[in-house]
Amino acid sequence: MKMIKQFESVVETPHVAEVDTKQLWMANFLIWNSRMCLDNFDRSEFAELECGRDQFHNETQSSCEATWVPNQFGLRQKIIVNPTDEMCYPNEGGICRSGSSMHPADLEDMGILDPDSVRDEVYCPVVSDWTDEKWQFCLTQWRAKTGFSGGRFLLDDPQGSETDCTGVYEKDEALTWPIPFSSGPTMYSFDMFSHEETLVMMDETRTFCDDDPDLQCWLTGIAFDYWTQVLTNLDWLLSHCTGW
Repeated sequence: MKMIKQFESVVETPHVAEVDTKQLWMANFLIWNSRMCLDNFDRSEFAELECGRDQFHNETQSSCEATWVPNQFGLRQKIIVNPTDEMCYPNEGGICRSGSSMHPADLEDMGILDPDSVRDEVYCPVVSDWTDEKWQFCLTQWRAKTGFSGGRFLLDDPQGSETDCTGVYEKDEALTWPIPFSSGPTMYSFDMFSHEETLVMMDETRTFCDDDPDLQCWLTGIAFDYWTQVLTNLDWLLSHCTGW
């Protein structure tokens, strides 16, 4: 949840364009493990279910199943459009849900028997108490079933299993574990018409990522790669040249 919070905090800064939370690999993976997974409605093989809850890990005798917990980090909620609402919503927002939009079985799993009592509460999907082997298994199944290309994981295998199509391979390569690093989706900045505004954008976003003392992440891209050099050289000049 902390990883998702970092991503959402960067997206919500004034100079970063909107990106749905599900574009972040961890958020996509959590939804795939929940009852909110939609992959079974558009699966390539009718006889083969493709959601996380349908993937059984033999060693732990359990499936890739997410649970729901209270939204303690203040993550964004998914925008659920009312059919009578004439407004157009170009984005879906987050992956968390209010009690009124939760699956009844998920509420039962949390011991909530009266849905009306938690209509205004917000819950988010998480996975916990998984072994390393189960994490690897479920992540591999998720990539293979959904074809998710985000994350830029390091892989132990050079390529996945060969398909019936020549030159096309499955995304079922063994992941390097523990995951040394991964990447988030592409984000775009806007309304920067001066050098100063670019530097402001860097400060706004790095507050939630590069400067976080608990969970390390860093931002890259033309603006960051170029202007970091300028800032580094400027800091050096200010510290070594008297009279500046």
